Amino acid sequence: MGDTPVRQGRFAEMIHRALRDQYDAVLTEQLPKRWVDLINRLSQREGQAQQHKAEPDQKPAAGSPESECRSPMNGPKR
Repeated sequence: MGDTPVRQGRFAEMIHRALRDQYDAVLTEQLPKRWVDLINRLSQREGQAQQHKAEPDQKPAAGSPESECRSPMNGPKR
């Protein structure tokens, strides 16, 4: 009915090795190109946002998304 501690230990070690091998393989796989592109775009946006915070006195260029914003929070553009 019950396994001996030695047998349980071997079984646990087999599971440990199998999981470690599987996870090691996942860690060495390349990320999908879509993910890499997304990460790069988000990093670029973050860099632009930090640059914008560092230069708060500059107004957005005419025609830029920031100058065309008409969200309910900002009210209508006049």
